Amino acid sequence: MRNLNKDWITEYTLDPEYKKYVLLDYLQSVSDDFSKVCLYPALADIIGHYRYALQLQKEKRQLEEQLQGTITGLDLKAGRVVRDHSHLTHAGIEQLSEILEYAVPMLAKGTEDGKQLYEFVEEHLEWREVGVTPLMKGEGYLLLRSGDNHVAAYRYMMKLFEKADDRWRAVHTTFVNRWKLNISNTWNAIKMELIRCSPELPNPAVYAVETNLTIPIQETLLPVAKRILMRQTA
Repeated sequence: MRNLNKDWITEYTLDPEYKKYVLLDYLQSVSDDFSKVCLYPALADIIGHYRYALQLQKEKRQLEEQLQGTITGLDLKAGRVVRDHSHLTHAGIEQLSEILEYAVPMLAKGTEDGKQLYEFVEEHLEWREVGVTPLMKGEGYLLLRSGDNHVAAYRYMMKLFEKADDRWRAVHTTFVNRWKLNISNTWNAIKMELIRCSPELPNPAVYAVETNLTIPIQETLLPVAKRILMRQTA
């Protein structure tokens, strides 16, 4: 996926044709990722750009006021600011409007395509607890299988973040190992091996997440599994 700066709409120039080229180039790279069923980081990235474009659109009236001229006084009777418009044109704000009118629906479509792909992947996942799950589920393992019999194990840890009056949880994961699922290497056998290798976590929560779809683990299966884990342990 090509990188697109957060302020791409307003940086450098407000030439609508150039901005359309920049956006189309970015959207093509996002579409290429989605065609390979690579959800991240493309989905989170395009959602961020879409929200930023909506915010710009929402604040455009304030931007228009800022571009309308120098304040020369107050009309108390009319209850409005008096501005000097003699030295300004509306070219800049008109260009911004044209860019946003083009960009917002394009970003909306790309975002919707990504969300539909996410939902498709999630619908084809099977989630199960491996063995007995402890009451404390803040730390454990995710066992991921995509398309074949190979299992990728990730250790996870829930982290709580606080900032001012806001609190949120996040899942931190670390790759552990890979196994081939077979008669001797069952889900429970893999869990026992994880416990043996990490005695500091003697009774972990272990979840198996598998799909018959052939999808990337790092870019798709793991991020989706982490979001499901957040819901399951809420």
